[in-house]
Amino acid sequence: MNIGIIVYSETGNTLSVAGKIAETLTAAGHTAEVRQVTIEKREKTDASVRLKDIPSVDGFDLLIFGAPVQAFSLCAQMALYLKQLPDIGGLPVGCFLTQGLSKKWMGGNRAYNTMRKRLLAKGSAEPVRIGHVHWRSEERDEQIADTVSRAAKFAATAV
Repeated sequence: MNIGIIVYSETGNTLSVAGKIAETLTAAGHTAEVRQVTIEKREKTDASVRLKDIPSVDGFDLLIFGAPVQAFSLCAQMALYLKQLPDIGGLPVGCFLTQGLSKKWMGGNRAYNTMRKRLLAKGSAEPVRIGHVHWRSEERDEQIADTVSRAAKFAATAV
């Protein structure tokens, strides 16, 4: 199966989880490619987000989206990317989040719900929540391992 992992990562945390997911999926016999959403540098006085790299999702059999939670919501960069995403024609979709704050109710649930609604509006199958990593948690390594494991199970059952 050809799997696209589309992420926005500001600090490298989300990208590192995506890399571990890709390694595990590749070891399981899939083709997995991480594609990163990037933004144009902006002046401190310019609060608007402008995307620089807008990864295509063409050619994939399954998609996984990853993003950080910022300001108790889905980061603006991924929200804008998902808004601009073309119709994805019913593809199976999984989502994971990274977050500095320690509880999902501190923005994680809202962020996931935003991802879910935007992906459904683009024609995806019901998105599967495959993981949530709280970066400051003492259980961070276990949360990463669980996210990677759930991504592998999602790919295996989405065939």
